[in-house]
Amino acid sequence: MDLTYENIKDRIIYALYDDDCPGAKPRKCFGHQDKDTGLIKGYHILLKCDDEDCATIPITPEMCDDYDYNIKTIMEDAERNMQTLLPKNIVNIGPMFMLTNEKCLFGASGIFYDDVLSELEEKIGGDYYVIPSSKHEVMITEIGDFTPREIYEMLEGGNRGFCDETELLSYRVFKYSTDSGKLSVVYDNGEVQNTLVDESEE
Repeated sequence: MDLTYENIKDRIIYALYDDDCPGAKPRKCFGHQDKDTGLIKGYHILLKCDDEDCATIPITPEMCDDYDYNIKTIMEDAERNMQTLLPKNIVNIGPMFMLTNEKCLFGASGIFYDDVLSELEEKIGGDYYVIPSSKHEVMITEIGDFTPREIYEMLEGGNRGFCDETELLSYRVFKYSTDSGKLSVVYDNGEVQNTLVDESEE
């Protein structure tokens, strides 16, 4: 396989991982941590993706050294490729929305696509919670339907009972604020993280 950068640059994508779910992240996958959510973008090369199957290999630090990959370029190319190779798909499933992509591969990464958070704001009508149900999708629910504690308990039960360890994303609950236009962690492993969370939301 030709792993020179010119040959892979248009196939670099990323999945999201959390250090609290180590079984999901390939051991040597090169990654970059997002400061607002604490989630890690782990970079991969998309080998194929058709109606039957998708296959990737992780980009490792050793590959970066051996082939002289530029880290900044990897990150920039991945952001562009994600939105062309794996276009977002927002699905209305009753009281919630599901954010994934057309291939259902690493669909949770859609929270970092351009304008997706603001598009969800328009659909929800204000602030909302992001539930990291797996690395392939996240669920979106408006404030008031559930408290962060209730979401965490649902997430913990679902992850431990139904989600394969390799598919886990996180046990954190995220909140989107229309004021900041950003995501923040409001509940992490059973503890409130954001002092701005109303008592009614706990």
